Amino acid sequence: MEKTNENITEKEQENNNENKNELNKENTNENNNENQKESNKENEEKECMYISKSELIQGIANHLQYIIKGKGISDVVKRRYNDFHQLRSKLILNWPGIYIPNIPSKKKVSELKGKKILLRIRALNTFLYNISKINYLSESEEIKCFQNLNEDFNKAIEKIPKLNEVQILEKYKKIFTDYNDNFDFIKGKENINSFNLFLNKIKNNLNSMKIRIDEISEKRNEDIINYLSLNNLFLVYDKNCILKYIDDKNEEKLIFNNNKNEKIKNGFEKLNELLKNPFDKVFIWIYDEKKDIEAIIEAINIINNLELNYNKLKQKNDTIENDIRKIETGSGFSIKGLFKKKDELLNDIKQEKEKNDNNLKTLNEIIKITSFVMNNKINEFKNQKIKNYFEIVKVFAQNQIENNNKLNELFNEVKNILIEVKRKD
Repeated sequence: MEKTNENITEKEQENNNENKNELNKENTNENNNENQKESNKENEEKECMYISKSELIQGIANHLQYIIKGKGISDVVKRRYNDFHQLRSKLILNWPGIYIPNIPSKKKVSELKGKKILLRIRALNTFLYNISKINYLSESEEIKCFQNLNEDFNKAIEKIPKLNEVQILEKYKKIFTDYNDNFDFIKGKENINSFNLFLNKIKNNLNSMKIRIDEISEKRNEDIINYLSLNNLFLVYDKNCILKYIDDKNEEKLIFNNNKNEKIKNGFEKLNELLKNPFDKVFIWIYDEKKDIEAIIEAINIINNLELNYNKLKQKNDTIENDIRKIETGSGFSIKGLFKKKDELLNDIKQEKEKNDNNLKTLNEIIKITSFVMNNKINEFKNQKIKNYFEIVKVFAQNQIENNNKLNELFNEVKNILIEVKRKD
């Protein structure tokens, strides 16, 4: 049962209003948002899923609701964060060892204020975009369930069964057709383990960078506000001091408080809109890379766990083979032998070994295929990160140049007005 506004505390209502204002701001500027990737522009939206709008839903537990459109969706689908989390969990379960794009961590709606709301929307959008670009995931049963607006998602996703290892291998063989026995598994595993060590090492460094860049970004926003404050100070001084100092009270001799100097006035008033904060994009770049690294580490850890299971099965096989030797030679004692004849017992244990052998073979093939796929992903990851780095440096430099040009234009106008005022003296 949803709360009425009367039942919501003043503090909750204040937080809700703040969140609504932020969401309205995001939705109004969704096509012009500077932080939106080019891949989410209108021409790309036709080829991927994307969040077109976000709403704050008030109820027993307030939550954000995301309106999703795009690839694979014929109408409008409404999802909340928990749906994204359930979807990703199911993908990890049924696609073990495969890279699954990351999502932001779970937070209470009350914790999502200001740019945190926009960052969360953007991160979920990035997840949808990346999923859409990986064909075998975008066409999976899990994603089709997420796109279906006619079913209750929570119930529908639970109906999708956990695949057993035979089913997983069968699926992987159909999808990853470029895998073959020529893959150097030992070299591939060395590459994966080495890269995993590297990623775990730099993950904390990136987190420190993210925190520091966030601080710098806030200070950059303060700098822009300081320009506005400076303008206000000059306006007050113009009006209260300079006008008093000028004997003829000629307002044309004022610089900042002169109605004829609209260009200066408008320039300062619009500085907040005109000047871009290049550190915002640097923050997003680091945030995205850290999330991507976490997703790759997660997939590698699952491959390593598959190997642990494989080794346990091998140990079990060794025990079974030892039991068979003991029974055949009559050199050992088995409790099972008390209830079954030797031939019957031997047959049962051999069947168990055959089953175990099949499991070993299946698991071994899954490990090799996922290792092959991960090696390709690592190469793709490296190339993409190089490209992203060059792009962010380029964007940062361009933003700085544009900001400097706008400030130069504004303060050159101030300088010209000052020259004109002095000329009239």
